[in-house]
Parts: sequence; C-alpha cells; structure tokens
Amino acid sequence: MMDFDRRKGIRLIILDILSRENLHGYGIAEKIEETYGVKKPSSGVIYPTLSHLLRSELIEVVSEGKREKKIYGITDKGRRYLEEHRDEVQRAKSILANLGEFHRLGGHEMMEEIGEIIKNLHKLGPRDKERLEKVLRRTARELRKIAGGIHGE
Repeated sequence: MMDFDRRKGIRLIILDILSRENLHGYGIAEKIEETYGVKKPSSGVIYPTLSHLLRSELIEVVSEGKREKKIYGITDKGRRYLEEHRDEVQRAKSILANLGEFHRLGGHEMMEEIGEIIKNLHKLGPRDKERLEKVLRRTARELRKIAGGIHGE
C-alpha cells in the first residue's frame, strides 16, 4: 500500500469542505465529525492546518464571525489545487470514511482499551498477561482471516 501523508490528507479534506461552504475552524471540525463519523479533530490539528493553507494562499479569511471567529473560504488557487489533486482528495475521503466505519464497528473502543493496556501492562500479573496473550493472538488470527477476504485470499 502506498504511503499516505496524513497532514496532506487533512489539508485536502478541509479544502474540500471549504469548497462547499465557508466555515470557522470549529465548524470545520464539526463537519468532519458529522460527515465521516470520526472524532472531531482537535484545535491542535485544525488551526495549524488552517494556518498552513492561509500561508499557501489556498484559503482566505472571508469574514469575522461572532466573538471574532474567523470564517474561512477557499480561494481560486485552492480550487485549482483541489482539482489538480482530485485523486488524492478521493483517497483521503475514502480513508476517513473507512476510519469512521471502523470506529462505528467498535474499533475506536478497542483502540482505547489497547491504549489502556499498553499504559498499564506493568501492573498486570502473570495470569492476566497470559490471558492477554491468548486474546491478542486469537484476535490477530481472526483479523488475518478478515483481511484475507479483503485481498481475495
């Protein structure tokens, strides 16, 4: 599988959203959550990305909203960029939609639990570590079977 540049992907997603409507940063994050079913990106992701897009002249501040919130819109240069990268936009949208579906199927919950186990693995006794090993190996086997179906194996 080709590498996917996540930063470029989020830039393309934001440009795509702004090609349809002007929004403030929080509105963009909400639109991502609503459209793709993923957790709303943090301000630490949204605002640096917007700053990059502004510096690149792909977006502009079109007005100031309530409480001096900046409303962003796509520029003509941004529209051309989006068109030139149409295949990458589709790939980014597909990946985000897949991630949303994965979360809906319980993947997010599983990832959270795995994160907790990793942080606290040192607290598990030998019996719990043995149980964990069995669960992980069994789950990996099942996931390989499912992935085999994806690849037609």
